[in-house]
Amino acid sequence: MSPVYGLILYVVVTLGIAALVFALWVANRKRIAAETVGRAEEQALRIVKDAERDAETRKKEVLLEAKEKAHDLLVEADRQANQARQAGTTLEQTLSRRESVLAELETLRLQGRRLILASGTSLCPQSSVNG
Repeated sequence: MSPVYGLILYVVVTLGIAALVFALWVANRKRIAAETVGRAEEQALRIVKDAERDAETRKKEVLLEAKEKAHDLLVEADRQANQARQAGTTLEQTLSRRESVLAELETLRLQGRRLILASGTSLCPQSSVNG
């Protein structure tokens, strides 16, 4: 075999091995890239699920806070209404007592007047004028 053929054979085999190594390297890089993309997609899905769960939790917290605030406002409104009702009742009772006292005084005044008229006497002494 001539040295030229040996050199050509050597170059062809070297190029073949280089092509094979390059093909293996490209395949390995594709596999690594696919695995990386797969992990990234899984992580993205996990992040989305976590975000959705966190959003739902926050939504429930806000709703609970709103319900608590509404309940506190309702309790405060009831308390104020009870105070107003109690104040109104107290005023009614005071007014009723005053009306009773006034009615009693009027009754006593009328009785005193009747007694005076019935007795024919006057509260003012009459003085005789001699001239």
